[in-house]
Amino acid sequence: MKLKQYKFLIVAFFFTVLFASSCQAVERWRMRQDLIEVIDRDQIIFEDDGIPETFSERLSGYSVVVLGEGSHYTYEFPQLGLDIALALHDSGYRLILIEFYHAFNAEIEDYVLNRMEQLDPFLEQAYGPFLTQVQEFNIGLPEELKVHVQAVDINHRPEQYATSLQGLANRIPEADIVREFISNTANGLNIEELENFYQLLLVGEDTFKRSWGGAIYEWILEMTWVQLATLPIRENWEVDHVEAHKMREEVIKELVERRLGQDNNRVVIYFGGNHIQREHLMGTEKEWLGGYLANRSPHAAGDTFLLYLTAAKSDYLREREIPRFDIRENHNWSELFRVLTDRAKGKPVFLPLDDEIFATETITVNYQGSVLRHKPKEQFDGFILLPEIHSVSSTE
Repeated sequence: MKLKQYKFLIVAFFFTVLFASSCQAVERWRMRQDLIEVIDRDQIIFEDDGIPETFSERLSGYSVVVLGEGSHYTYEFPQLGLDIALALHDSGYRLILIEFYHAFNAEIEDYVLNRMEQLDPFLEQAYGPFLTQVQEFNIGLPEELKVHVQAVDINHRPEQYATSLQGLANRIPEADIVREFISNTANGLNIEELENFYQLLLVGEDTFKRSWGGAIYEWILEMTWVQLATLPIRENWEVDHVEAHKMREEVIKELVERRLGQDNNRVVIYFGGNHIQREHLMGTEKEWLGGYLANRSPHAAGDTFLLYLTAAKSDYLREREIPRFDIRENHNWSELFRVLTDRAKGKPVFLPLDDEIFATETITVNYQGSVLRHKPKEQFDGFILLPEIHSVSSTE
C-alpha cells in the first residue's frame, strides 16, 4: 500500500510540474504575441541614412531629452547619443550635458566653439571624437545657433580643479588672488582653504566680474562650489559607497537644474543608463537624475523624455564592465529585446513605451546580460536597441 502511495505521489508531482510548465509556456507565448503586435505597430527602424525624421519629431515634443547608455566605454552609444542630439538641433536643442568632470567645462566650451585646437589628453581620450564632431558642426553657424557642451559631474580626479583654474587664471587680468590660492592650498585639495576662497569669491562678486568678465567669474565660482562638494564625496567613496553615490547624484541634479531653462534652449542630456531611471531598479537605491527631472524639477517635470540605449550583443572582455552577452541566446522567447531585435530584423530600432502593456504588464527585459522583470514604463519612456556594441579603452 505504501509503495502504491509513493508511486501516486511521484506521478502527481510529475503532472503538477508538467502542468505548471505548460501554463508558463502558454503565458510566454501570449506575452510574445502581445509584444509583437505592439512592436510591429510602434517601432521606428533606423536605416543606413541616419536618424529617422519620425523619431526626431517624436522627441521634439519635449524640452529635455535624456539619453542613458546601457554601459560605458563603447564606440556606438556615444556616437548614437551625439547623432540624436544633432538631429534635434533644428528643433531648438542647443545644449548637450554629459557625464564628465565639471572642472573641464571651460576647455570643453572653448573647444566646441572653435576657440582652441587641442584637448587635454585625458579629455581627448574620453570624449575627443564626440567633441570634435560638435566643433565641426558649429563651423559657419551664427553664435545663437551653435551647440554647447557642458560637463555636469563631480571631479572624480580632484586635482583637475587646480589645473583648470590655472588655465583660467592665465586668461584674465588681476588674477594674483587665484594664483596665490592655487599655490598655497595644496592645489585646491584643502577643504578649509577652498571654503575660504569660495567665500572670497562671493563677497567680491562685483569687483571680480568687472575685472574678469561675468562668464569667467561664474565658471570659477561654480568650479569651486563643485570642488567643495567633490572632496567629501571622494573621501567617502571607499568608506560608504552608497552614501557617496547619493551625494554625487545630488550634485549632478543641482548642476543640471542650473542649466535648464537658460536662454530658452532645449537640452539633451547624455549619461549612464542608471542615472536616467524614473524609479529605482538598478544600482544604488536613491532618487536618480531621471526621476528628479521627470517628477520634481521646476523646469523639466512633465516635459522630459527618458530614453534608454541598449544592445542585443556585445564583445566585452573588460574587467569591471558588463561581460560578453547575446540576448538571442536567452531561452525566454518572450523577453522584450529578443522579440524587438527579431521584429526589427537586427537593425537599430526605437521603441516608444506608449502602449498600456508597458505600464500594466510585468515584462522580462534583458539589460545586456542582466535579466529583470518589471513594468518598463515605470522606468523609461522608450528604448533604442542596437544590434551590437564594441568596447573601447577605459578613461580611468
